[in-house]
Amino acid sequence: MEYTTTWSPSKQMEHELTRNKMKHLLRNRKKKHRTILSDSNHISSPDSASDSPSANSPSTSVSSPVASAVYEQDPTITDKHLKLFFDPPESLEELELAQGQMTLPPSNMEELLRLKQERIKSARTTCYFCHRRLQLTEQQIQCLCQEIFCKKHRPPVAHNCSIDYKQTGRSKINKENPKILEGGYHKAREE
Repeated sequence: MEYTTTWSPSKQMEHELTRNKMKHLLRNRKKKHRTILSDSNHISSPDSASDSPSANSPSTSVSSPVASAVYEQDPTITDKHLKLFFDPPESLEELELAQGQMTLPPSNMEELLRLKQERIKSARTTCYFCHRRLQLTEQQIQCLCQEIFCKKHRPPVAHNCSIDYKQTGRSKINKENPKILEGGYHKAREE
């Protein structure tokens, strides 16, 4: 079974533009690499040292060391790599999900309100990070950032949560257990 995808004309145009940008960047990188190599060959050649004015000056007899940089060849990028610049969807479900999120803009307020209600409803039943359908028990657990995640993306590090849980806990403890400034009743008082 072979997996084939038919892209919309706008998506094909977007892919073509991205490929052209990548080819242009690669050409520029190769040009820069060639000019750097030719400059380094020109600097380190022995004939250029005799032509330079510093070689003819009597004030310095010690030649300054020329730092030679070692440049590695960039791996050649083929058309196959350019075509795989965008990760293709791994399954038909992922493809449908990606295409299902794109909608035409609403033409009136009723459509806008309907779309908002659908998005709010789907946000309660799908993971905010990976858009996987959540089980009923997972739908009830909400992060402090007011989003709902699956078991995999529930930890704050997994979904790049902007809430600092440690600081939130510290401030909660400080509010619930305020410090007594005068030492409290347990200390002996002198009169």
